[in-house]
Amino acid sequence: MLIVDTGPIVALLNRNDPDHKSCAELLESHNGELLITPYVLTEACYLLAKYVSRTRRSISSKPWPRRTSSRCPPREPISPA
Repeated sequence: MLIVDTGPIVALLNRNDPDHKSCAELLESHNGELLITPYVLTEACYLLAKYVSRTRRSISSKPWPRRTSSRCPPREPISPA
């Protein structure tokens, strides 16, 4: 499982991002599940919407990687300290 933060998502969807190619290659070549939290998706959507007027033409039309998981991981009980 690969935990994905906001930066690689934005880079994947923005062809003008300097890290677009490396992020796209990494995310597409990873064979396991991708874990993306709701907080990361919210931040990525905010950043893409904020700059959409500047980057509308550069946003990739490629679909999300196939192995993306939108489920939340199971919560582990918190032990008292």
